[in-house]
Amino acid sequence: MKSASDRRRRAQSLIGLGAALLILAAVVCPAAAQPTEVLVYQFDPAVDNTTTIGGIIDHSGNGYNGTCSTILGYPGAMKIVGGHLATTFALATAGLDDFPTTVIWTGATTEQLGLTPTATSNGSFTIMAWVNRSNLRHEDQMVFGSTGSRDVGFAMHLGFRNYDTYFGLWGNDSSAQLQPTPLAGAWHHMAWRLDVSKGNEDIFIDGVLANSDPNHGPFNAADSVFLIGNTYYSDNGSFSGLIEYPRVFNVVLRDDQIKAAAQDKPLPP
Repeated sequence: MKSASDRRRRAQSLIGLGAALLILAAVVCPAAAQPTEVLVYQFDPAVDNTTTIGGIIDHSGNGYNGTCSTILGYPGAMKIVGGHLATTFALATAGLDDFPTTVIWTGATTEQLGLTPTATSNGSFTIMAWVNRSNLRHEDQMVFGSTGSRDVGFAMHLGFRNYDTYFGLWGNDSSAQLQPTPLAGAWHHMAWRLDVSKGNEDIFIDGVLANSDPNHGPFNAADSVFLIGNTYYSDNGSFSGLIEYPRVFNVVLRDDQIKAAAQDKPLPP
């Protein structure tokens, strides 16, 4: 599975006239850039550790290394296991089963990640991951979230609320109520996309647009810390199951780019 973060293409050796023509083409008509994550975890047991501070490496290069709540003395609450492919890995979290406050603390605020309006971003984003739910019984199981904002008190909720796939920005919410629920015990690729310029909150399930809800503004909680596997860092939102390859983009990915991610393909430029 290739990505823009750590599976970059190797430069090919070009010689003679072919090289000159390619250089000229690049100058005259530069290729579109491939979208780049602002945060991405791969849960590789060769480099990641769930029991040390900053033990989950951020492969975006931005240095937002994650810390699992297992450092609080809950052995087994979060561990690295095999992913949905033979070559990939996932984070297994006990979540609400026995450890209600399981979470990855990224240390990055929503403002740092460009998920709220800044001088260089309107707050649009696309956030995605592979997930495999353990059960459907809890009110909230959030794949992505945030701490409450100091100024306005609200937090991000991207995940599942009962049987619905949920897109929550604290009173600025929508859900895919009429679409099939990703059932427990199966892998699904999930993506949440906020297009501030259009006002749309979009939910994708396995690369297919499951819900598009209009008239939504940006997430205005700049000082919230971005979380994975929970929201609020509490027992009212912890995810129970497997999370693989969480990726955060502070841009609006196209439908075909999200579909490619769900097919384990590189994102087209």
